[in-house]
Amino acid sequence: MLDGQRMVVPALAAGVGAAVALFAGGHGGAPPAPAQAAQVAPATAPLAKYLRFTGTGTVRVNPDTANISFTTNGVSSSKAAAVADAGSAMRSVIAAMERNGVQRGDLQTSSNVYEDTSRGVWDASEYLQVTVHSVHGAGGLVSKGLAAGADSSSGPDFSLSSQSAGYDAALRAAVADARAHADAAAALIGDQVTGVISVDDTPTGYATPVYGAAMDSLQAMPVMPVRHGKQEVTVSVEVTFSYGSG
Repeated sequence: MLDGQRMVVPALAAGVGAAVALFAGGHGGAPPAPAQAAQVAPATAPLAKYLRFTGTGTVRVNPDTANISFTTNGVSSSKAAAVADAGSAMRSVIAAMERNGVQRGDLQTSSNVYEDTSRGVWDASEYLQVTVHSVHGAGGLVSKGLAAGADSSSGPDFSLSSQSAGYDAALRAAVADARAHADAAAALIGDQVTGVISVDDTPTGYATPVYGAAMDSLQAMPVMPVRHGKQEVTVSVEVTFSYGSG
């Protein structure tokens, strides 16, 4: 019995040794050490420090476009006669505009005809919108339109033909305004601004001054005094800055 037990122990030991050798040699090698496994996991980058401030920039630029409107009227018991009166006067106004350099593409008309039953007459009105690209001559055009037969006028209203006019300068001023706030905040904590992460800009519109006139028909029409002033272009930005010890 003892001899049988002595034979089992060496056989068991040999089997264990063969299993270890088979794992190490033919099935991918030894398992990785814990330190090696830890190196495979991605490292988490630290969050960047940032400051976010808004800034506003405004510049004033000369307008380059003016808009004038004229109205002619016709009143008669006959609809055809009312329309004819308003249309004849409007043709004279259009001719005056074209003689003074306004292109046909800058003239736009509309009309309104209705029966005034309370008076038993027909009212006809013709409207003309004039776009002027030389703002200094706008006052003279108003006077010439009225002298040609317009019953009333409004304008000139001044504007900018390009929405980007003055935008770049206003944007630079807005970013500089935001940077000044960021510099002050960083200095309070003993750091300094090191860069710009993002800029979000929002144009806030154009302030358009309105100049108008409405005059009765006169035999002699003096030139109206007109001042086109300045147009304000304003941009607001939200800027994110990075900061650190420099």
